[in-house]
Amino acid sequence: MFKLAIPEELGIPDDTLMIRVDIFSESIVLTDFCNATVKTKMVSAHDIANSFVKELTFSSGFLPENTLWWKTTKIGPVHAVYVDSQIRTISLIKSELKKPQRYLIPLPPLVFLCTPCRSPWVYAVKEKPQSENDAVYKAPFYNVYSTGYTCGGSNRYPSDPQGIIEMFLNSFFSPHLGIDNRVESGVTIEQLWKKLRGKRSFPIDELVKHGTIKDLINQSMENDRA
Repeated sequence: MFKLAIPEELGIPDDTLMIRVDIFSESIVLTDFCNATVKTKMVSAHDIANSFVKELTFSSGFLPENTLWWKTTKIGPVHAVYVDSQIRTISLIKSELKKPQRYLIPLPPLVFLCTPCRSPWVYAVKEKPQSENDAVYKAPFYNVYSTGYTCGGSNRYPSDPQGIIEMFLNSFFSPHLGIDNRVESGVTIEQLWKKLRGKRSFPIDELVKHGTIKDLINQSMENDRA
């Protein structure tokens, strides 16, 4: 019984314990007191979550243009946003004592995984994805870990996906992170950027395979720097 903190003269009965959930380091045990016989059984976190899901409501809110999918994770909602190929200025800073170098270059189509107020994950694609089996490639940028997660540096990312994408593309990139096997020809990212000056399209054959769209959908968002 659970004693309610209300005056006894109101005649409101004690709250009766019906189900108890005990969470151990390696198991979850549910005890059912609803019937004359107390029953105990092992359950999963998935079972517990499903029992309460009918009490919850979900909304993605307003979805950005070209949103491919949306999901909830332990770190918050994630929007996957497609960005078509474009020509734009990329800034590279090698030393705090020197002015940044700027490259007006074509970029391949990109997929960003955005969660509020965090640096995004970024990947390249050959065209707008149409299925979970479509290939995904390493994005030809510095400051990107092998998982696709990006180093935020001093950026203070906003909550909206479009703002996150723009902040990343407008960042000052550094050659000290994210140089692992990102270009098929073996040149550095900076050498690639230099070659792309004056070009109208990105050489898709330079992209290095990362996985598939299905891999991005199913990947753990907590393992960001591996």
